[in-house]
Amino acid sequence: MTEYKFQLKITEDEFIEKCESGRCLRQTIKSKQCEKESKQIQCYKKYVLKKEKDWKKDHEEKDYEWEQLRSEILLRDGSCLAIKCLTIQELVQVEKKDGFWLSQKFIGDGAHIVSRAQSPKNIYNRNNVVILSRYFHQLLDNGLDLITGEYIGFEGSKRWWERILRSAGMWSSEYTYDDFYKEITGEGK
Repeated sequence: MTEYKFQLKITEDEFIEKCESGRCLRQTIKSKQCEKESKQIQCYKKYVLKKEKDWKKDHEEKDYEWEQLRSEILLRDGSCLAIKCLTIQELVQVEKKDGFWLSQKFIGDGAHIVSRAQSPKNIYNRNNVVILSRYFHQLLDNGLDLITGEYIGFEGSKRWWERILRSAGMWSSEYTYDDFYKEITGEGK
């Protein structure tokens, strides 16, 4: 198998030259800041990162096992389980948050209940993955409340997982995150 390596075909100087001639390779809105060398260098770095990300997406092997699992979970869950457990009042509050509507363009992320880092052996465990919108997935991963966006830590995230999974009928009312963690990892938490 041939191994390919990402190579950018434009230097920083060539990028800046195009920028100064009015041809923005990033296709951003031109501003007065574009005339500053520091901004041009920063813009070039963003351009390189985007090109590298695009290249990797096209050339690196996909995780077909994950793609298959995500498809199955999407069929099982239908859509974001977090949004389904919110009350009307909570949903009204959430809809006003920055980033909520933008994230709705993504069908749904496969979100791990017990994170990949905590339990690598359960990455492909269908009982450990549910569909969440990117917005709610990021909040839970960062220990933030799904309604207010305030920091609630790991303990608060565990309470949200319990609410989401009980609401979806996947866990009974007395089953806890800690019970689930112990069950799938074989450890106490």
